Amino acid sequence: MAAVGEIVPLAQAAAEAGYFVWLKTRVTLDVNIKNEHPYLMLQDSTRYCSVGRCEDTSKPKVKPNNDALVKFKTNPARKKLNGCMIYRINMAEGRYDSDNEMYLLLAWKIKASGKAHFLLDLVENQKNLFTWNEDQLKDYYRSIVRQQVKTAGNSISRTWFLDSKDQRTNFTISASMSNVRESKMMVSFEAGTCIGDTKPPRVAQPEKFNWPLWSSDDTARRSSYAWSLFGSSMTLYMENGCEDILLNNSIWHTFEGNGHVVVPEKIGAGGHAAIKMKSERTLCAGTHTCIVYELMRTSDPATPLLWGRRVYLVIDAYIAPHDTSKRQASVTLLAVKDNVFPRSNCSIKDAHGDMLHHHMVRVGQPIQWRLDDLTIRMDAMLRLEPHAKMYIKLKQVNDTIFGIAPPFLCTNDYRSVGNRQRLPACLPAC
Repeated sequence: MAAVGEIVPLAQAAAEAGYFVWLKTRVTLDVNIKNEHPYLMLQDSTRYCSVGRCEDTSKPKVKPNNDALVKFKTNPARKKLNGCMIYRINMAEGRYDSDNEMYLLLAWKIKASGKAHFLLDLVENQKNLFTWNEDQLKDYYRSIVRQQVKTAGNSISRTWFLDSKDQRTNFTISASMSNVRESKMMVSFEAGTCIGDTKPPRVAQPEKFNWPLWSSDDTARRSSYAWSLFGSSMTLYMENGCEDILLNNSIWHTFEGNGHVVVPEKIGAGGHAAIKMKSERTLCAGTHTCIVYELMRTSDPATPLLWGRRVYLVIDAYIAPHDTSKRQASVTLLAVKDNVFPRSNCSIKDAHGDMLHHHMVRVGQPIQWRLDDLTIRMDAMLRLEPHAKMYIKLKQVNDTIFGIAPPFLCTNDYRSVGNRQRLPACLPAC
């Protein structure tokens, strides 16, 4: 048994041994940014560390002829360092004429073995409508960035512009990173010599529910078998951008999946909602739900949108866990004369069997619906993943010339107008 006087040296020896091991396995990254552009600066930095932490905070702005150093290191118990950061690219003085904001993205994945990957990319979003924060960057890193990183040891360069009419805003950004566990990323920002790359910046589109829609050229996860082993689900994001339309009296039917779906009864003018549906089983199961909302005037609910008809928004979506060709949906307006639809027995099932399932598709175009005295534009998008996301937005437009009338749904008491072939699809694949 060790004497009391021997315990302290033993503890010190253990601590020194642990520190020695950590020195040999720690992972660090120094990001060195050099701004040599005469007119542009980097500002509004946001960082996300999936594994590891930021050691210090660099200057909030990297102005022309200035440098910045940002340090990251792994946690003592971990043997890798993963994360990303963004900077907004802006004029150092004055303003430029654009409705969008441009961002520089830097990302890294480093292991203690010395294997490293990194990424330099450009991201663009609409000005004043999309706010970057750590949560947004986390979503972007998980859904896009970590599938796009490239092996370190080579360089990545992008050339683009802030304003195509102002050559002062042309820029070239280059980055290189060493393929070691104590890595350095060297980033240079300088004036561009040409208009830009053939590949445009990635676009993040704003949504009121604070979930960005990323541009659609990344499809790696859509057919992921491993991802589909966790069953399937769909999150429906709805935005009612109409000034005088209320989505009211919701009702839904689950054909396949967990029937416990929380659907808001109403979505008022200017309102939005997120509705989550998931499979009944965790392993390799599908999700199929149909949701119906009645459209009513906010100012005068008693006056119909179509004389002698009720108008409904119907969303019918099926998400298969494995086969992307079976991930389909129908989003449409329907005109119905039956006063008990859709709350009569089997009315949603009948609507699906009679009309909706014939038009469940994967691609399509936005639609303008012409009602008695107003026109509604409907935009929709379906992200084709085992755990899918659908986006639907309604908006009143001034165009009263172009548009189609909602198809008339046959019920037990009334026959449908012969326009089934005209029922359009409104789902661009994402």
